[in-house]
Amino acid sequence: MNGTMAGAANSAQTEIKKAPIMISLIIGAFFAILNETLLNVAFTDLMNDLQVSTATVQWLSTGFLLVVGILIPVTALLLQ
Repeated sequence: MNGTMAGAANSAQTEIKKAPIMISLIIGAFFAILNETLLNVAFTDLMNDLQVSTATVQWLSTGFLLVVGILIPVTALLLQ
């Protein structure tokens, strides 16, 4: 009887609220898409201001996405 009570207490403590997690993921995905869209809109201005080619600006976009893709999991790891 003690074992079943301990099992019920453990399952109650480990219950995860899924709604806040889903809301956070949806908001994060929205801002990631918005951020990349804003960078894409700025490409022509960056090319003119920095006097660089299209290929260079595309590498800027690739580097930006790589940095964001690396920093998101690292940030989550550091928050634990």
